[in-house]
Amino acid sequence: MSKQIQDMIECCRICNEHKKNSTEPLIPTPFPDRPWQIIGLAFFKFKTVDYLIVVDYYSRYIELGAMNRNKTASEVLRVLKSLFARHGIPETLRSDNGPPFDSADYLAFAREWGCKVVASSPVVPRSNGEVERAVQTAKNILKKSNEPEKALLAYRSTPLQSGYSSSQLLMDHVIRSTLPTLDSKLNPKLLELDTLRRREDESRRQQKLCYDKRHHAIPLTPLQPDTEVNITTHHEKGTILKPADSPRSYYVQTPTKVVRRNREHIVPLNSSTYTRSPDSKVQTTPVENTKKTT
Repeated sequence: MSKQIQDMIECCRICNEHKKNSTEPLIPTPFPDRPWQIIGLAFFKFKTVDYLIVVDYYSRYIELGAMNRNKTASEVLRVLKSLFARHGIPETLRSDNGPPFDSADYLAFAREWGCKVVASSPVVPRSNGEVERAVQTAKNILKKSNEPEKALLAYRSTPLQSGYSSSQLLMDHVIRSTLPTLDSKLNPKLLELDTLRRREDESRRQQKLCYDKRHHAIPLTPLQPDTEVNITTHHEKGTILKPADSPRSYYVQTPTKVVRRNREHIVPLNSSTYTRSPDSKVQTTPVENTKKTT
């Protein structure tokens, strides 16, 4: 009887509309090949000022740009042009899907300067986790220091978990700060890249193990085009059109528009009906693992 009740619930259309998917295993972002190859961008507000934060995925070097006016594409491009002139042009720009990162001016700028634009899955901020973590660091810097420039200097010159500071990883030398430092420490020297990469890869492996264990992560089955689904972020039905370029992301046709959503927020609607076989067992279509809800 318990198995039949479970099968009935799994094939109940109303129950499917209120399901919550299980958490999927973490996909760590690969460590870049070189500095300033991949950068993440995001907005945050501190007190009354809006900031654009830019973080290098290789060195975790943080740059902050105060928005003189509203968070417009022209303001973002003003900050990015200054950074590109100083550090060079990155290959990939990672951000969320909010304005102005989806504006025509921003996309045209990326094409002109030879950058690839990668947008995180909507409503899944952890898919751009590096910049989200950098936002917390930047807020703490602004909150705890009357001189943000000195606080940023201290962060950039402090060794990270890899043993190198973000300035070393980006510029190949230790930058001079207010702390007394031997002159010999300030001389440029080559980094042990094999050691760095081994440490970074091990760190990502440990993060994945801890995340998957903590969330009891289970892979969800891929969805095929024309599958009828429910979007859990706003409880709206739709139909799968095709997979998006981003992992675990799909384009879904809703009654009003086409949206992109992560697999985490898409639940297929099972339209199976109940039939009894001669041995009185309920015949159903198997469905994927989901979280139990109360």
